[in-house]
Amino acid sequence: MLIHNGGCYHKIKRRCRAKPLFRWTLGKVYGLGYDICIESVKRARRIWGDEVDYVVVCNNVAQHIMKHLRMNLGDILRFAEPNSLPFYPNSVAWKCYPPRLRLNSHELFIDNDLVLLKRSEYIEKFLSGDYVLYNEDIGRGFADFERLVRSVRPEYKIGLNSGLFGYPPGYDVHTEILKVCTGFRQHLSEQGLVAYLLLRYPNRVGIPMPFVFNDNCGNNYLRTYGGLYRNVHLDNMFMSTLHGYHFIGANRGRHNAWAEFINPRKLTKKFQKVKINRLPDETMLL
Repeated sequence: MLIHNGGCYHKIKRRCRAKPLFRWTLGKVYGLGYDICIESVKRARRIWGDEVDYVVVCNNVAQHIMKHLRMNLGDILRFAEPNSLPFYPNSVAWKCYPPRLRLNSHELFIDNDLVLLKRSEYIEKFLSGDYVLYNEDIGRGFADFERLVRSVRPEYKIGLNSGLFGYPPGYDVHTEILKVCTGFRQHLSEQGLVAYLLLRYPNRVGIPMPFVFNDNCGNNYLRTYGGLYRNVHLDNMFMSTLHGYHFIGANRGRHNAWAEFINPRKLTKKFQKVKINRLPDETMLL
């Protein structure tokens, strides 16, 4: 085993491979998006410490915002590389610029509006070997890459959310992108491309729903394999089974759940229990 004692790597492993890299993508968003990104990085540092390296890849961020980020996060900011691919990114495709920052190590991509809450067994397994990591979701949202995704994994009937995913050491996705992509024509083209790159890889780790809660604009709708749980209390984010919280829509200005998340004392002490439906494997139909 490459992992022991809660996720610490053997010293031999550390000497022969670079540290894993956790990278966030941050562009021109509303103020709430910057606040969530800062919280996300700080929580990840508290969880993984110096076991991994951290970087925030910025694009179109104003100078005064960059100064604010440095004051809160230190010297982990770098600029995106729009010339790393022969076509320009749309608003959500910046996470692919560049496609890899550290090819010789594990690289975990985290949206600026997604916060990891604890060590996840799925992330730890990803970091332990030759796996890609993806976060399962109900909606497919693969845009013009739907056919390409079906060509490599026709049995994969659910979706994934590109707010959290990872590549293993040596996986040269840059070369593969140049083979199959000539540009990001639709809003979700980036998610479709990422889905293709992940699902074509032979060894995969999928985070089952709803361990990372993809909450669209704070509607508190918990989507699972078994259907839709409505009006889920925000207490669920503190359940032992929840590994992360994705504040989808916060970059556009507001999110109903953020105020309660950042001020947990407002929450009730009694947790609402929610049944977590899981599939035994990813090939089963809905």
